[in-house]
Amino acid sequence: MVALPSPTITSDREGSPKPRRKLSTVQLSVKIQHELDNTHVSKSGKTRLSNKFRNDMIMRRGSIAYGIAQWIIELEKAHRLETERNSAEVIYEIIRLANDVSDISAFKIIKNVRKRHLKITDLPDCALTPANQQMPEVASLNKLLRVLSFYGILSDDPRLAETVERQQQIEEELEDEEKPTNPFSKEHFIQCVHPAIELISRAFRNELEIPQWRDFVAKVKDIFEETKKINEGDVARYIPQLARQNPKWFGFSMCTIDGSRCHLGDSKVPFCLQSVSKAFNYAAVSTDIGYEAIHKYIGHEPSGRLFNEICLDSEMKPHNPMINAGAIIVTSLIKTKWPMAERFDFIIEKYRKLAGTYPVEFNNATFLSERDTADRNYALAYFMKENKCFPHSEIMNLREELELYFQLCSLECNCETLSVMAATLANGGVNPLTYVRCMSPEACRDALSLMFSCGMYDLSGRFAFQVGLPAKSGVSGAIMVVIPSVLGMSIFSPLLDRTGNSTRGVAFCRNFIKHFSFHNYDHLSNPDEKKIDPRKPEKLNDRDIIVSLLFAVKKNNIDLLRRYYMKGFDLEMADYDGRTALHIAAAEGHYDIVKFLLMTAGVMHDPKDRWDHTPLEEAIKFGHDRIERVLIKYQRMEMVAMGILDGSDMSDVSDFSDSEDEREPIKPRMRKQTIVEIPPRSPPKPVSSPASPAGSTTPLARSVESVSSTSSTATTIEMSSTSNSPKVVEEEDEEAPIFSSDDEAAPMNHMMNLPPMIRRPSSRGLKR
Repeated sequence: MVALPSPTITSDREGSPKPRRKLSTVQLSVKIQHELDNTHVSKSGKTRLSNKFRNDMIMRRGSIAYGIAQWIIELEKAHRLETERNSAEVIYEIIRLANDVSDISAFKIIKNVRKRHLKITDLPDCALTPANQQMPEVASLNKLLRVLSFYGILSDDPRLAETVERQQQIEEELEDEEKPTNPFSKEHFIQCVHPAIELISRAFRNELEIPQWRDFVAKVKDIFEETKKINEGDVARYIPQLARQNPKWFGFSMCTIDGSRCHLGDSKVPFCLQSVSKAFNYAAVSTDIGYEAIHKYIGHEPSGRLFNEICLDSEMKPHNPMINAGAIIVTSLIKTKWPMAERFDFIIEKYRKLAGTYPVEFNNATFLSERDTADRNYALAYFMKENKCFPHSEIMNLREELELYFQLCSLECNCETLSVMAATLANGGVNPLTYVRCMSPEACRDALSLMFSCGMYDLSGRFAFQVGLPAKSGVSGAIMVVIPSVLGMSIFSPLLDRTGNSTRGVAFCRNFIKHFSFHNYDHLSNPDEKKIDPRKPEKLNDRDIIVSLLFAVKKNNIDLLRRYYMKGFDLEMADYDGRTALHIAAAEGHYDIVKFLLMTAGVMHDPKDRWDHTPLEEAIKFGHDRIERVLIKYQRMEMVAMGILDGSDMSDVSDFSDSEDEREPIKPRMRKQTIVEIPPRSPPKPVSSPASPAGSTTPLARSVESVSSTSSTATTIEMSSTSNSPKVVEEEDEEAPIFSSDDEAAPMNHMMNLPPMIRRPSSRGLKR
């Protein structure tokens, strides 16, 4: 628990106490900094907390009380949790960095601090007044969901189900209050976000399997549209239900192992799995009874024959589990001693676990249609029974075994569901959306191996050669493709080629591999080959970072700027001419980026380039008045923090505003009186820093030189008897409250009395 020092009360006579002495903002900040230094966290944790809340006190909108209360809250968390990272902090970063909630007033923050039983009696009563009565305390969870969709995390993701449910409950409670306006506050926002905080933080930190998801999806869309033009092939005719499919249907879905998804075209159109089910049946049985038990009755090799040909290998076994003969044997191994109904329930439950919360249905019409046209499969079954291929010495009812096989071929889903099932195989048997283990890693490995060599009927060899990925197709027009440890894809188009595979599906896979290095052996290729590996995160050196940073500012790409900030990049980096991101933003007139750099990233407002130009001069030169007002304000705020100007001089400086209304140019008020005391033996000279070039002056000296045109209060500048450094002396009213009415009027005035110790030092040039 963090307690600020108790106030001191004195009295002139008994029973008549004098007003208690208020701590100045500087004193209060120093004491909070002292508490931070004494927290029991690691050195890096202290540095991180200090930097984070130092910037908050300087850069965030609201009164000084807001910044101080935030410090107190973080100190309490540091004392209580003693950890460098925690979920509450991540929530705070999400709100602050993603701009999903507006700034909240000091009133609510301090009220919450008091609920935590912190002693904040040193804060005056005026601090309990909201900093801005007009600022709505509204959080947008819908906006958060839209931001997550950019990373492939869709609103129907089961991992966000509790978040959406809590949102609905809170909205219902707010409606019951019968108020004219029911804002969705920050507290409500945190309650909703907390169940999915790990997922949200990974997405915002760009730590998902495919970092550049939007670029990846854009390229996949181009491939999809190009493939859609293909109209070759015909629908399957030997099963009546399949012959009625619309040949124009074309759907695509993909799902990564961390749940990022993309759906294109007719992705919601249902279709029967047909032979695609063979891969899942094999993995389920292998998980249940093991690899060796299955391959006592089935081989591993590609047959080199048609998928439904009546033949066995040299050991009188079906060649592999991906052809009809092998799949019938696999089906007969499903819980051999259970009744048929329970066997069906067992396997369909496996399918539903693979699909997570998405539907897997049974199409009875397709089952009846397939059973009535299954003469070849009946012949295969009796041929294998004659050669004692089945695991039982006697099959009591061969027809029931075949009906179970037909039922599994008649299971129905869509591209969206099948992509999640494929991603489960890619993830070693763990569903990426529910985190439920459905199959053993060994079973998934074996199933993918067989899919690679035998999964595409008579096209298996060529597909492995050209595409190099495990895949399984069905005569319904479905193709499931798995990129191990990356993602799963599903493609549906009823038009089939002469080998029984989807024409568009095969063409899509070939084009996909031409653009992305997902082939099993692409890592052996020439590195100059123009293929994209979307799995590679951005690994930039300082040269690449500064080029990318300045180009992002030039193009007004604030999303990339936020990403760099969250990754810890130094946004004050300069190019060979000394120009920083703030220089570029001020010259281009990108107000939002200037606001982000100053308020959120906390960069210095006055860096100089090779020609001694500052961002303020750039804004003036190119006529960007709003940015000019902001930078002038920060210049004055720095002088106030250093004690050169009085806080009252900030009242004529406009605040950050999203409106486009043009205001009158700021006219600095002339100071009324300035007293400069100079010792006789030491004439005033410009002060140079040892680390500075000859003739350059420190920011303090520059500020002193400009004080005659900007200050409105009496300031005394003395020369120390032991050094040439100027000493600024400013008289302070001991009874003045910490927060004046001016602080409430100017939302950024919480910086005015901050000591230099909490100013962020520049990464280049002179230190403050």
